[in-house]
Amino acid sequence: MIEINQYGILPSGIHDISLDEIGLLFGGVSNSRHRSRLFEELKKYVERLRALRIGVALIVDGSFVMPYVEMPADIDLLLVMPGNWERAIEKIPTEYYNLLSPVRVETEFAEVHLFVVAENSWEYHDWIHYFSNIRAYWKFRFNIPQDVSKGLIRVTL
Repeated sequence: MIEINQYGILPSGIHDISLDEIGLLFGGVSNSRHRSRLFEELKKYVERLRALRIGVALIVDGSFVMPYVEMPADIDLLLVMPGNWERAIEKIPTEYYNLLSPVRVETEFAEVHLFVVAENSWEYHDWIHYFSNIRAYWKFRFNIPQDVSKGLIRVTL
C-alpha cells in the first residue's frame, strides 16, 4: 500500500494502485460521507469504462487524493486513451460518447471533472505536470513547502 508523506499527500510521481486501494486510502477518510459518495461515483465511472473497454488508464487527482482535506470539492480525472486515439467525437457511438464527454460525465457522475488525452501526447504530459502542482491555498493551509509537488494515482483500465 502506498504511503502518504509527512505533508499529507502522495509522494511525487505516478502511483499505480487499485480501485480498492483508492477506497481504503481516500474513500472513507475521517468517516466522511462526502468522500464515500465521491469514491462511489469514481467506482461507477471506472466500472463503465472497463465494461466498454474504453481507455488505457485513468489518472486521479484533485483534493480527493489529499486525505487531510476533509471535504474535497470534486475528483479530477485524466482519461488516457491509446496513442492513436482520434478525437473525432462525431464518430463515437453514444454509449462511448457519454463516458468521453466532460459535460456528460459531470452530469451523470456527480462532481467528477474529466479531461481526455492520448497516451504520451504533449497534452498528456502537460496535464500530468499541471495536476502535480499543489494549489497555493493547500500549501499555506497544510504548511507544504513551495518546491513540493504531489503524486498522482493511475488506475489501469
